[in-house]
Amino acid sequence: MSVIISLYVQPGASKTSLVGLHNGMPKIALKAKPVDGEANKALIAFLANLLGTTKASIEILSGQSSRHKRVSLPEDSFNRLNGLLQDQHVRFESSESKP
Repeated sequence: MSVIISLYVQPGASKTSLVGLHNGMPKIALKAKPVDGEANKALIAFLANLLGTTKASIEILSGQSSRHKRVSLPEDSFNRLNGLLQDQHVRFESSESKP
């Protein structure tokens, strides 16, 4: 089962990291610039590495050219992300699930 979440992405940051929440969405700073899809590729690679899953299991559903993105990821990865955010003392809910 996959979970769909909304993310706020800040490309062109000094380093790539999970920052916390921005308007209720996980905020991810990316060192990659938003040129030729490089930031989107970096986002998928970062999430896969951070959440211990494969790049193929993560999909950007909308927002390819926006800072606001809807991303599909495996349910266990969502739980890991929530755990990481709880370590930062924040919690968020997925926008929806899909089979």
